[in-house]
Amino acid sequence: MENIKLISLEIGGLENGKYEYAYQINKSLLDKYQNDMIEDCCLSLSIKVNKTSFSITATISLEGTLTLVCDRSLDMFEEPFDQQHQIVFKFGNSWEEVTEDMYIIPFDQTELVFDQIVYDIICTSLPIKKLHPRFRQHQQESDTFFFYQTDASTIEDSEERIDPRWNLLKKLNLN
Repeated sequence: MENIKLISLEIGGLENGKYEYAYQINKSLLDKYQNDMIEDCCLSLSIKVNKTSFSITATISLEGTLTLVCDRSLDMFEEPFDQQHQIVFKFGNSWEEVTEDMYIIPFDQTELVFDQIVYDIICTSLPIKKLHPRFRQHQQESDTFFFYQTDASTIEDSEERIDPRWNLLKKLNLN
């Protein structure tokens, strides 16, 4: 992995308040993490930051298209992408990842790097089965379930047609 910071925010001199940052995400973020699931991307990234004296709340919005490879035909297609995610950075003595949405950062930290966070949001939001749009209608039709409803006469008819040897077995007492 390269040590290039593509999405970073300087927080050292920020006063308490709300700020908004905008970035364009392209293949360079994917190349940084040697991604092979996504061929290309064209995403608009908006990070809304609310800084207080004890924490920083970042609302990340990603919108655009991803170029994926179809699992069925290996054709490339563009998939619309729209995700929002909120992350909380609380100030503390050392850096620690508490959950995937909450981090503790040192009081003297001057920069927040969002490269890994944005990459993780993109990768975890991908569909499990990547199908070209021309296959989606067919896939939805094959995923439907059929439920059969039988009436009492059908059940009685099927009981009458049971092999008589099975009726003898039903009479056995298993106690």
